[in-house]
Amino acid sequence: MARRHAWHLSMPLAAAVAALAFTSSASAQSGNPFGCTASTASASLQGTNLLPGATSANQANVPCADGSSLLNPTTVTNVPGLTLSLGPVSAQTTLGTSPAGGSTYTEADSESTVNALNLAVSGLSLQAGPSTADVDYACVDNQLVKHYGSTLKVITINGRPINLTGLPQDLSVPGVATILVNQHASTASSDTETLLYVQLLGGAGTGLALDAGQAQASQTQSDPCAATSPGRSTGAPVNVGGSGGSGSGSPTIDGADGVGMVLTANPGLWSGAQPITYTYQWYRDGRAIRGARHSTYRTTLLDAGQYLTFRVTAHNADGARTADSARLRIPYPPGCPAASGTVGASLLGRAQLGDTRKQARRAFIKVSRRGYRYEDFFCLAPSGVRVGYASPTAMRLLRRSQRAALANRVVWISTSNTKYAIRGIRPGAKLAAAKRKLHLGRGFKVGRNTWYLGRLGNQEVILKAPGKTVQEIGIANRALTRTRAEQRTFVRSFS
Repeated sequence: MARRHAWHLSMPLAAAVAALAFTSSASAQSGNPFGCTASTASASLQGTNLLPGATSANQANVPCADGSSLLNPTTVTNVPGLTLSLGPVSAQTTLGTSPAGGSTYTEADSESTVNALNLAVSGLSLQAGPSTADVDYACVDNQLVKHYGSTLKVITINGRPINLTGLPQDLSVPGVATILVNQHASTASSDTETLLYVQLLGGAGTGLALDAGQAQASQTQSDPCAATSPGRSTGAPVNVGGSGGSGSGSPTIDGADGVGMVLTANPGLWSGAQPITYTYQWYRDGRAIRGARHSTYRTTLLDAGQYLTFRVTAHNADGARTADSARLRIPYPPGCPAASGTVGASLLGRAQLGDTRKQARRAFIKVSRRGYRYEDFFCLAPSGVRVGYASPTAMRLLRRSQRAALANRVVWISTSNTKYAIRGIRPGAKLAAAKRKLHLGRGFKVGRNTWYLGRLGNQEVILKAPGKTVQEIGIANRALTRTRAEQRTFVRSFS
């Protein structure tokens, strides 16, 4: 699931002091400089609390402290004409101090996660799935860095799914209900993130107000991060969270994961001498996307069924370092047929080795070339099929008498669809198990991916595994993969 992150440096000290009076104005950090709280949900009607089990983590807010709270699945049935089911909803607050990038990393984090919500009254039905609101205050290099975001990506209103961008949106139904999602409220000293707010305006339950998933963090001193680092950092920037989305502060992809949506590269949190600037490169399935070198990227049909990532390079006067985001899979648009068939020596689903391009395309409804001359990508639910045709490079592996028979014909079929398996090995299986069962040889590194080939009787197996997990399984033409040298040329002919 994609997640929106926003990191902002704190406002200048003079402006902050002028805006409000803090509880302390010491020039160095004194005690706990943060407040934090997170609530599960609240619902009230005419002064009556409809969710008596709803609670907050670290309800006192100041000072920030570790805390947790859980609202178990709850159904409201005592309001005629209204049905409300909610939960479980969890809330958590955390205060921590740890070294990061040579600096002291003091952090106050609050988050609230709503796993399910269903509201129904006359004129309105609303459903929302798992999502999290998160606010985080962190001290890095003596500066306060703020992070906040909501991950509510899809909400269904009156039977219509609405894809969300992660940004605040007003989805109100006139005369029926005020509906606000992914809302953010900010003051000079605090930030609050709310996943969903609903107020009923007419009919059953008129006046009901519902807040679900709320998190807040705040500063209790005018300069809460003074003297939290051992002096000015030197050297190239260092990513606090780590590459690949493994921790708080890692680079993340923000936005909804559909075709045609705009994604934003959030560089994450970096320590090092200021100023730090960032450059970007987007990747599709491990291959750099030509021209995609900005912080935003609009997805196309070429991305359907593929994994997108980006690499951010952070620059300062002392050098540069890179970090990669976690992967985001872009789903196929509605209308792709369900996968069918099995895997054989020359057949994978509807695709067959030896077919012409015209025959292969006739077997599927939707096709995309993704900019590749000798590959087609066919749309299936939940993920499609990749077909490779004999390229001039691959044809040179054949004797002249054999070339006419394979020119522009299918010589490679692979898929990431878990419908298909070869001897029980499906996409998602462990590479170690695949090597044992499929007698795979040593891999061939192509870009960020590694391809493996193996021979099972009259079947030539091909697998893609970027790491320790199989991502694609497939079959290949044996005439082009007889030796290891030919195998290397074969897999690279499609790069």
